Amino acid sequence: MGSATVSENSIENNAGSGIVVAELATSVTISKNSKINGNREGVSVQGPATVNDNVLNDNTYAGIEIRPSASNVTVDGNTMDSNNWAGISIADGASNIVIEDNDISGNPYGVYGAACTLRSNTIEDNTAIGVIITDASLDLGQDSDAEAGNNIIQNNTKWNVINTTGNPVSAYRNYWGLADAAAIDATIEDDDEDASLGPVNFDPFLTEEPSAVDFPATEQTPEFTRIIQAYPNPFNPTTIIEFFLSHNSHLQIAVHDVLGRKVKCFVNKQVNAGQYKIIWDATNDQGQKVAAGFYFCRMEADDFIDVIKLVFVK
Repeated sequence: MGSATVSENSIENNAGSGIVVAELATSVTISKNSKINGNREGVSVQGPATVNDNVLNDNTYAGIEIRPSASNVTVDGNTMDSNNWAGISIADGASNIVIEDNDISGNPYGVYGAACTLRSNTIEDNTAIGVIITDASLDLGQDSDAEAGNNIIQNNTKWNVINTTGNPVSAYRNYWGLADAAAIDATIEDDDEDASLGPVNFDPFLTEEPSAVDFPATEQTPEFTRIIQAYPNPFNPTTIIEFFLSHNSHLQIAVHDVLGRKVKCFVNKQVNAGQYKIIWDATNDQGQKVAAGFYFCRMEADDFIDVIKLVFVK
């Protein structure tokens, strides 16, 4: 495979990989596929690729497997839920790997990984461990990088993070669902529990969830302010809402039910011009799952107002 785009398909129940990006690939984009489910691994990446805005669930090995030969890979805006081993696996030897804005939940292991940058992901409710660190260069939040971190790492059953490397790993500016450093430390397995493990440096940490629009999807300034239809829609368990700001604006984005009651507020603050994405997991402001049915996402940016319809199915 040289240069290719794989988009808007359902790729299910293959004995091997749903999609393979070969080592000799030059430019491959895997985008907006509503179902990459029930395969051994949803996507196996061996060469340069962008994997964005897909749903990769119930695969028998991993939602996304990044092989040792892979380099220059970006994984963003995907849902990786209920895979039988890991949401995403990054092998030793892979290089220049960025994992951002993904929803990774319900797997035994959320991220099993070597060298990569993890930022602005939601890694929660995995049945064993949120992040297993196998290489000390894995970046969960460095002092020198203001855009690293900002992950939500919480409610993973056994540990939120394990550092198996024996060397220190930085994990600054993440949200752990807890406001106390000692409580956060108790969810991390490192040299405190086993001298052969490396420390995880997590303080300073966020005391509230990072805003859904902390990081733009692109640095280009859009020509128009607008919100586009969510995808997938109808959806379960998550949907992606993409919007554009042509100028710095006071932005409000919230989901309302059919009676007009506000269900979920994503943002209510001044936001710079740019292209952004929000992932909604069908929860309300209290973190509870909403009922199946119709919802409306309202965007207000200064004098711009628009509404899109969402359909949550069970």
